[in-house]
Amino acid sequence: MLGFARNIRSAGAPGVLIENVVLSMPGAGGTELWSFKAGQRDDNPAADPDHDAQMNLFEYALGGVPTNGADVGYPVVFQHPSRGGAQYIDFTYPRRAYAESMLDYRLALATNLLEGTWTTGGYEELPVTGRIDPEFELVTNRLDVTEKSQQFIKLMIEHR
Repeated sequence: MLGFARNIRSAGAPGVLIENVVLSMPGAGGTELWSFKAGQRDDNPAADPDHDAQMNLFEYALGGVPTNGADVGYPVVFQHPSRGGAQYIDFTYPRRAYAESMLDYRLALATNLLEGTWTTGGYEELPVTGRIDPEFELVTNRLDVTEKSQQFIKLMIEHR
């Protein structure tokens, strides 16, 4: 419930304009917050109202603006380091710093796209080393690919 009250003592009292209201909802998470912003045309997490090929939920989770096709968020980065003869893939992505209360981020892995079998284990999340801004931290997941001829990775983000 949201309400405003004003005591008007005479008919000649000036009108009231209320704008730029900040809505605080204890327990509310990601998609609830961006769906209240001005111009949001579709609050379905799987929708793409700005036609930028990014679902609302992914765009919000990666720092983009679901109503602005030019702002899809921070980039996801792949690196291929080797250490002591072992080969790795470092998969780095932005994560909302307080995501534990509203969003689940995890990787899904497959070695063959034809079989369609994706697993959510087999990688290590490294300690967070920094923040992009006050709302986002950089997360790196490391996969050992020393004995693999191919590896497919996708980032999974789900709203709780």
